[in-house]
Amino acid sequence: MIKKHSEETKKKISESKKGHLVLEITKKKISNSMKGRKLSKEHINKLKDLKREKNSRWINGLSIDNPKEYGKIYRIINKEKIRKLNKNYRENNREKINELTKKWQKNNKEKVNEMLRNYRKKPYVKIKERLKEQARKLRKEIIKERKCCEICKNKENLHIHHKNYENNNLSNLILLCANCHRQLHKELKKRS
Repeated sequence: MIKKHSEETKKKISESKKGHLVLEITKKKISNSMKGRKLSKEHINKLKDLKREKNSRWINGLSIDNPKEYGKIYRIINKEKIRKLNKNYRENNREKINELTKKWQKNNKEKVNEMLRNYRKKPYVKIKERLKEQARKLRKEIIKERKCCEICKNKENLHIHHKNYENNNLSNLILLCANCHRQLHKELKKRS
């Protein structure tokens, strides 16, 4: 008489065997021993689910059958990695990219002209002006933090001054009153 394992025992056995490598010979033996057996509908459904899991792509526990969706999610998760790879590729293949670009421009003169026309239609905003605009938005936050002119400690008519126009980091911005700001710019003009 064959003794059947309880569900709890079956779970313990399967958990203990997870992660173990199974040799191809052993797999063949198991499949040969299973030939001719009638499987329950429940067992067949489990096998189908396992097959689906193997064939579909998994990202962070999500099954994604559509390759386009998989690509989108992969790009979101690995954004920095892809950016570094692209940058390295561009640096290493600069000449090749330039040649291909020139070839494309020769073959697609109409598209290039259209792109240039559209580009010229867009209003050009200088980087310096754009940074100033962003700094104006940050002004209230900076005033709350620093509260007064960093040179004379005046609390009225405060301006934001960029040490250099590379970015709007708080370490690059100084809070000054109008008089100190004017004097600072005069000194900078004299130096240059």
